[in-house]
Amino acid sequence: MLADATDQHPRDLSVVSAAAGAVGSIAGQIAEGGGAYVIGIASGPAKVAHLTNNLWFDAVIDDENEDVNARLRELAPQGRNVFFDNVGGPLVALRPTKQIQRGALGTAA
Repeated sequence: MLADATDQHPRDLSVVSAAAGAVGSIAGQIAEGGGAYVIGIASGPAKVAHLTNNLWFDAVIDDENEDVNARLRELAPQGRNVFFDNVGGPLVALRPTKQIQRGALGTAA
């Protein structure tokens, strides 16, 4: 289970890449169910709307139209506890930045 693998706790701040995909949306729902504040990263307004309106992500970053690093600094200035990456590529560079103490990385890529 994601919460066990990442040592997630209620009120943790979790970031999920490819959040609108099958794996990302489930990872986000598991984090939400565990009481985390969940920020999804997705591509395009339709996916952002789906995550916000249907899957109840707390915030979503549109990586096609927003600067992901800038938005993460805005939404999570203290850093994040969990980063679940299931795409690799350019987002891999985000994983070690602003990881707070007791933070965890999960990956399916």
